[in-house]
Amino acid sequence: MRWLYKSSKCVTSGDLTLPYLTHVASSAKRGFGTSFLLFLSIVPTVEALQVRTYSAPQHDRFTSFSTNPAINQSFIHQDVDLTGVGWLVGDSYLRSLTLVSPKFFVGARHFRPAVGRKLRFVAADGTIRTYTIKRYRNILNDDSEATDLSLGELEEIVATTDGVNFQPYLNLPSEAAYQAFPYNQLIVLGKRIRGGNGITNTIADFFGTPFTSGAGINDTRTLQFVYSDVGGLVDDAYAELGDSGSPSLVDVNNRGAIVGIHTAVIGAAGSTTTVDSFVPHPPYISQINTIMAAEGYHMTEAILESITLTFAPTVPLIIRAGYPASLSFEVSNPSLPNDANNLKLSYSLPVGSTADSASGTLWLADIDGVSISARKGGLAASQSTTLSTILNFPSPTSFDLAVQYSADESSAATQQIPIEVIESYLSWSSSLSDTTSSADIDSDGLSNLLEYAFGGDPEVASTTQADGITQLAPKSVPSANSDEYKIQYLRRKDAQQRAIAYVFERSPDLQSTSWIDLTSEILETSTTSINDSFELVTVTLDASSEQMFYRMSVTLSESE
Repeated sequence: MRWLYKSSKCVTSGDLTLPYLTHVASSAKRGFGTSFLLFLSIVPTVEALQVRTYSAPQHDRFTSFSTNPAINQSFIHQDVDLTGVGWLVGDSYLRSLTLVSPKFFVGARHFRPAVGRKLRFVAADGTIRTYTIKRYRNILNDDSEATDLSLGELEEIVATTDGVNFQPYLNLPSEAAYQAFPYNQLIVLGKRIRGGNGITNTIADFFGTPFTSGAGINDTRTLQFVYSDVGGLVDDAYAELGDSGSPSLVDVNNRGAIVGIHTAVIGAAGSTTTVDSFVPHPPYISQINTIMAAEGYHMTEAILESITLTFAPTVPLIIRAGYPASLSFEVSNPSLPNDANNLKLSYSLPVGSTADSASGTLWLADIDGVSISARKGGLAASQSTTLSTILNFPSPTSFDLAVQYSADESSAATQQIPIEVIESYLSWSSSLSDTTSSADIDSDGLSNLLEYAFGGDPEVASTTQADGITQLAPKSVPSANSDEYKIQYLRRKDAQQRAIAYVFERSPDLQSTSWIDLTSEILETSTTSINDSFELVTVTLDASSEQMFYRMSVTLSESE
């Protein structure tokens, strides 16, 4: 490597005009050669983005900017959604920065407004929105050096209802495609929200550090466009001092798709080249997505390949009222080779229900009362992801849970999930003055648990069901065979789901240690339906042995 020093020329790099100091390198990584260096010249300092035939009604996005900005309906790019391009409040240049998600923005690393500064945007309806800068992340080159592309984060999330739409990025299959019509037709924005046009003609590495000395601009993949001093169109533009961080975009379906962030300006005889950090460079997009994924976002592609997501819920076989229930939702992307970006999943619960938690790998969930919304940055082809939720239903209920899921590349779909929440002792006893299972509130000799098991009213002294159908306590019934003993009792039809066990036991002497389970000794069991909830059970036992005492043990083992 040989070094070449000159002091008679300089370049403008974003906000810096510095003496030219550079080297010529033979590495293929470098985007410029010796001949390029001969054309460097001083670029004059001016007041805003330079447009060949500037006209405020045609080239200013807003009127009365910035004291009382209003949408300029005659702006040349008024038909393109650029609401995600805002400006730095209190800056002398009112420099532009660009949203690329509801929480992140991109700009130039060598010009980064201080954390805590405010960014301002004008929504589609003309409403002015202001947000606060939280922090920055560097985007690195192949040598793990910081490029001039920077990713900023806001304190706030820009809500959909704010009317400020972040800008997608232009995703094309090759760098050559960015230099071919129609995707080489640039919307060039600059400070003071001025706009013009440009045409991409080069994509190359820019070795900016020697040019800008203390600015510390390392090798950055760049997109460049040239402004010719003669000829050209009236709306042609180029960046200049103070335009650092402003974007170049392409109109894709009336939405500004970002391709570049102004980094440097190089003057030559008869022309000026604007050098932008090339945002769609795949390693840069990958890094940005990795950073944004921690907050549940990915960059949005301007040109979408349609995919179909699949959805598989997992619901507990038994959900008991008053107990947490774990439901999970698996979203899969079977579409090769396309990724799914910006996954979303949402649903609402019946009033009175609660969502205790919702989580999954790189899922971000918001719980607002009975509404749950979750987001995840992306899902690669052939991959699946699961959102797990803990829900609580205080009362028995039956309903269809409508879960909506989508991604940038997949339109919203809804799946109905049948949910059945059964009564539990916990919910049944919740309004009692004493909820313990052993309490006998009405002093009728039946504990709360026995009232629950046999269908009684724990607050009304009675040995019959509330509807008066039959006795609550088990009783013996006549048998035609003297060697058999028959016992009848009421049993809930869903006893197993309620975790209630009705167990007959016998003892020859009523001693507490002598009671044994006689389930295996039951000769016959028959049932008769009483109503929707209860059945009458008749069991037949062998009575040929010596005198025996019988009892029924009711146990409850309900849990989550």
